[in-house]
Amino acid sequence: MPEHVHLLVGEPLVSSLSVALQVLKQKTSRKLNKIGYSRFCQRRYYDFNVHSEFKTVEKLRYIHRNPLRKL
Repeated sequence: MPEHVHLLVGEPLVSSLSVALQVLKQKTSRKLNKIGYSRFCQRRYYDFNVHSEFKTVEKLRYIHRNPLRKL
C-alpha cells in the first residue's frame, strides 16, 4: 500500500467508529470525485485498538516516522 493514510482517533461519543469512518470516507470521496479522482477509499478499514498510553505513543511515533510519500 504505497499511498495510504493512518488515523489515530478516539471512540466517538454519539455513534460507532465504523459510522464515523463511513461519513469521513463519503465526504472525502465526494470532494475528490469533483476534482477528478475516480476511486479514493477502500471498502473497509483495518483497526487496531490502543489500550494504554505506551501503545498510543508507539502508534503516534510510527505515524510520524512514516510520512506520506508520493511514488
